[in-house]
This record gives sequence, C-alpha cells and structure tokens, in this order.
Amino acid sequence: MSKIMLTGDVHGSHDVHKFSSMCFDYKGLDKNDYVIILGDFGFLWTPYPSKEELYWLNWFDQQAPWTTLVVDGNHENHERYPLLPDVDMFGSKVGRISKSVFHLRRGHIYDIPDINGSHSFFVMGGARSIDKAYRTEGKSWWRDEIPTCAQFELGLQNLEVHDWKVDYIISHTGPASVIHQYLCSIKADMWDKTDKDPVAKYFDNVCAMTNFKRMYFGHMHDNWVSPDGKYHMLYNHIVDLGNLSTKGLL
Repeated sequence: MSKIMLTGDVHGSHDVHKFSSMCFDYKGLDKNDYVIILGDFGFLWTPYPSKEELYWLNWFDQQAPWTTLVVDGNHENHERYPLLPDVDMFGSKVGRISKSVFHLRRGHIYDIPDINGSHSFFVMGGARSIDKAYRTEGKSWWRDEIPTCAQFELGLQNLEVHDWKVDYIISHTGPASVIHQYLCSIKADMWDKTDKDPVAKYFDNVCAMTNFKRMYFGHMHDNWVSPDGKYHMLYNHIVDLGNLSTKGLL
C-alpha cells in the first residue's frame, strides 16, 4: 500500500537532515512509497558527479526506504537535468538520477498511485533566483532556471488534453498572487524582489484555468498554508498526502 509524501527544498547536504530518523518517522515505508521534493534538490550541482553527490545518491538508493521524485528548482545545475536518461513511469517520461531517484519533467502530468488510488499531478519546475547577482553563471546559477516557452506551452497542451483537470499541482514556486498573500501574512517587504518571476505569473494563469484539489510548492523556505487550504508551501515539513499530517521541523 503506497504512500505519497511531499517536502520542500533540500539544497544538497544543507537540508538533507530533514530525512533523518529524528525528524522523519519513515518506519514501514519501502520503495513502493514516494517522497516528492519540491525543487532545489541541489545534489546535481557540479558539471560531473562529485563525491558528495555520489555519497548522497547512494544513501537515497541504499538507506532511504522510499523512492525519491524530484521537481527541479532554481538552485540546480540545469545543464545536467536534460542529460538524464528517460524512463517510462507514471504514464509519462521521467529522468533517471539514480536507481531510486527520478526527475519529474517540466510540463508533464503524472499518475502516481498511493493507498487511495492513482492521483494526477501537473508538474512545472523552475523559478527566478533573486540572488543571482551574487552567483556565477554556469557555476552557481543557470539561465535555464526559467522554463522555456516550449516547456510552458507543453504544460498548457497537456492540461488541455486533460480537460484542465488534475488532482494536484506540484512545483518549486507558487502563483504570484499566492506568494504576495503569503508575504503580506508575514509582513515581509519583499514583493519588489519576487514579482518578476515568469514561473509564478504562469501559475496565476494555470491555477485560474485548472480544476485541482491542492497545489504544493517550496522556494520560500517556510511552511505555510493559504487561508482557503488550497495552497501548501513546504520547507521542513514532510506532508503525507493521504492524511495531510505533517512531520518534521518547524
């Protein structure tokens, strides 16, 4: 009986501690269960696999009992994701990162099963980095953090094929209007830094046109749920889709 769980950014070894047994009760999980990371996986960082990357991918394969599914974020080496070999999973193509870690492609819709049946997920990774002025292109920042026009269009085409109805939307960033709502709720004066993200604006349109239950995203390094309960921002929380419980650090 599979479970689907979701969590926010990992940033390589920086936040991988959220998967320790002290923070995450993963007893009873196996490789038929799925943990979805909502962007900034961060282990595919250097041009070629580093010792740190190989160590942690081996940990996900050999020590983590679950299968890991990755939505790409903005802090990723976006030159490496397109080079991943394609694998047929969940009714579409995913990129194989390792034996039990897979990349969910931008613009695709996946049917992922759990104990309650199969659920449809619309995926669009990427986001605009507000810190790129302090990063180096091709080393710590990549232009392909923003989806291409073709990837945006593929997403719209797939949603149209599905009659603009999916169970869930999963991404790295949320709709611009929802992020603005969040920033207002915490009284943060950051809107001038976040209102230029084309991915967030894309989701304003997608969410307005699509019939869906909930949207899950990361990016903002906080845990927050919109007042209507439809938009879930995740960071250290690990959410069980089956019962909406959360486990992890606040």
